[in-house]
Amino acid sequence: MVPTGQAKQVAEALAQELCEFPQLCLQLDRQSVYNQWGLDLETATAQEFEQGLKALAAEGYSGAAQFAGGVGRHGTFTPTG
Repeated sequence: MVPTGQAKQVAEALAQELCEFPQLCLQLDRQSVYNQWGLDLETATAQEFEQGLKALAAEGYSGAAQFAGGVGRHGTFTPTG
């Protein structure tokens, strides 16, 4: 909820914030939601695990190294230090 008349401004700020996140992870999360629609919990969880493995293989190790260096902490995706 935002104050009347501020929806567009807040939506644009949120969109800009989302653009700073690792895009492959966001795309895989979005696809996971679509793929799991209507599935039981056990099947959906297994499918989420499989998607996670794909993300790890694609960019997990480099992302973990960047995170260890401070990138991505608290939603900040620029190097610190």
